[in-house]
Amino acid sequence: MTAAAVAVPWCIAFSQVKAQIPTAPGVEPDSTALAMDLSTRSRWMHGRQQARFTPFNSESTPLFVDSIRTDGDRRRFFLSIGRTTSGPDSAVVTLDLARRAFEVRIGLAKVPAPPWDVYPGYVVGVELGRRRQRGVAQERVWDLLPSLPSETPRVGLVWRETIEHVCNDGPFRHSLRGTRVSRIVRDTVVGGDRMWVVKDSAAVRYEEAYLVHERSVDTTVLESRTGAGTVRGVHVLDNDLHLFRWREDTTRLQGEAVLQYPGGRSFRTPARYEATRRWTLYDARAFQAYVAERRAASMRQSGGMVIVPSNPLDQRLAARDTVARDSLIREWRRASDPDSAQRIFSSLRTFSSRDRQSQAALVRMRIDAGDTVFLYGELSNRAFMTQIDSGDARTMLQFMADPSIPWGFNQSRDALYENLLQGLITMPPAAGGRTDRLACTPVVCRLLADQWRTAREPRLRDVGLVALFTSDPRQWGDTVLALDVKQHPLLASSKMLARGVGASWPAASKAPLPPPGSDAPVWLEWMNGVDPKFKPTGVPSAPPRATPDVRFEWSHIVAIRMYSARTGRDVVSELQQSYRAATSDAARLIFGTMLQGLGGLQLTEADMAAAFTSRVPERVALARGALYTNLGDSAAHMPDAKAAVLVDRLVAAVVNSTPLWSDLMPGPRSSPRGLLPGLHGGSGQILFDTENVPETVRAKWAGQVAFISKSEWEQRNTREGGVLYTVDPVRVWGRFARVYVRLSERISRAANAVPEAYAAGTTYYLMELNGEWVVVSRDAWIT
Repeated sequence: MTAAAVAVPWCIAFSQVKAQIPTAPGVEPDSTALAMDLSTRSRWMHGRQQARFTPFNSESTPLFVDSIRTDGDRRRFFLSIGRTTSGPDSAVVTLDLARRAFEVRIGLAKVPAPPWDVYPGYVVGVELGRRRQRGVAQERVWDLLPSLPSETPRVGLVWRETIEHVCNDGPFRHSLRGTRVSRIVRDTVVGGDRMWVVKDSAAVRYEEAYLVHERSVDTTVLESRTGAGTVRGVHVLDNDLHLFRWREDTTRLQGEAVLQYPGGRSFRTPARYEATRRWTLYDARAFQAYVAERRAASMRQSGGMVIVPSNPLDQRLAARDTVARDSLIREWRRASDPDSAQRIFSSLRTFSSRDRQSQAALVRMRIDAGDTVFLYGELSNRAFMTQIDSGDARTMLQFMADPSIPWGFNQSRDALYENLLQGLITMPPAAGGRTDRLACTPVVCRLLADQWRTAREPRLRDVGLVALFTSDPRQWGDTVLALDVKQHPLLASSKMLARGVGASWPAASKAPLPPPGSDAPVWLEWMNGVDPKFKPTGVPSAPPRATPDVRFEWSHIVAIRMYSARTGRDVVSELQQSYRAATSDAARLIFGTMLQGLGGLQLTEADMAAAFTSRVPERVALARGALYTNLGDSAAHMPDAKAAVLVDRLVAAVVNSTPLWSDLMPGPRSSPRGLLPGLHGGSGQILFDTENVPETVRAKWAGQVAFISKSEWEQRNTREGGVLYTVDPVRVWGRFARVYVRLSERISRAANAVPEAYAAGTTYYLMELNGEWVVVSRDAWIT
């Protein structure tokens, strides 16, 4: 964003540039002849944002100088300025030494657009983002070359130049204009060569404008920012190479941000920009060493999927040490640097997660301190799959009623609308289910529903209609169906739900609920049919399936319940009749799976045993669905004497690779080790949690396995490798049993590295057959 001290009045975009590094015959060129690493710490703040609550964005971006070619007074720099899966983004900079001016040509790799929309406008959004990237790349290249003096460098030399950088691509605009004054303050020696230390200061005016796809209105909006201010920096000038070896600069701009909608609506807010940048030039070998060190440092700071305390203070927080917590809260209140404050708060919130009261107090503390951006993020998260209260709803309505408010805080206008509607559609009141999981209470639903009649913002009126529809689909379903989704994109999910669509994911055919009397293949297509136009990129083509897989999820249950509520149709009774009339196992599986999810089919223990022993895949699949319900956490505990046999078999498999129970229907992972929970490192001491391991089992394995408590595991050095196995109480239902084992895995790490931890688990569903236990189903997960 800061200026290079040369003038260029235009930018050129053309097809991808490919530069070669001159080398001796038969010698492979270096991947990078030179690399300029740019580290940036920056932030745009809109008028309502507070500096103490707005962290900086930090990034490191390399520009690769593949080759430099000289032609008289002209020098051409061939650059790679970015990497994509389709190849590098490239540029050529032509420097005219006599005129002290340069010309930039950018060539972006042709990245194919996604062939399908994850949500309305996704493809458009990707394409707009790629066009914006052209201007961002242009800005980086503008700053690659230093200000060049018009005469031989010497200490005390001062020169001035005009900055005139402009890049226009229709509505996408980037420009930087102003005047820079540079002064050589001293000389220095780098690698035996004399170079010059230059200080500079520039008064500049910056503009950027670009189109953004706003999903909640399914249209593109124009976002623009202008600002005037100063750029101050210091660099080491290599007058022979015509590059700076090192540079640091700071930018401060004050101006305005404008959001413009099609049709004339616009919103303005003051804006300010702050940035600190550091440029460092490396040769190929030095850059490779720099990257290797950064990678090693990153690996030291990268743990596993499970977050564990990495220092004594975090350990004290995790142990609910109130002295440590209160001390950190005081530091957070005093912190003037927003990045430090954010790190402190993240640590507090991460390691206070076991205490809901402390979590709630932290959230209140930050909101009470005046961090409205944090409040907006919290509300957006609560709106999604969380029951909100009337206070939250009223605050949400303030943000949603006036787009200028989120714009004034530099926040997405889409998130709150989308998350709130997702919650309403996923857990609609009219579909029943647990009342504590419904998206809104009756009071909140009425508050939202009132917006259909009173709101001025069109999107908020649509929120009101969805609240009405999800509460009373019989009365409001036709209103939803009558509205055009092009004009009301927020109603897209409601319209599908009103039509009885249960499979709404991008690849689905999105078939409406089948009419009464439909046969099994029609219902199977409704459950999991694939849109023939769906062709995901980056995935090897697979032969088309002859028939879809049976797939029945919560979205299908909601679709049937809402359709029944809207139309009065008794879909469950229809499915029960079709199940009784089915003449094949495949048809019974399709109808039976849906009935199980809807609570309309109960299999007896004898039915399930017969299904498993038949080994008919369709009958086994249906029996498994019933098994998961009957062996839930409400099932009885198996007596210790009988459970000890199963737990002992599990310990033997972990310690000695003793074969586990045989699989009734063997598959590709039915080997003894394949049936065990997954591991990432596979090394370190084996430990078992003493809880739920019978005394007889502990006594048998005491010499080979360490049995410890959960608290002892938590107090153990988190950088010491080991795997803790925890067995849940064995559940029993008739001749069936459930054994669930979880593991916590820690990888051995150096003292200066953060801990690396993972988790996994496997549930074994067993059936007693001819005096032996066999696996009839198994579920597994791994982080």
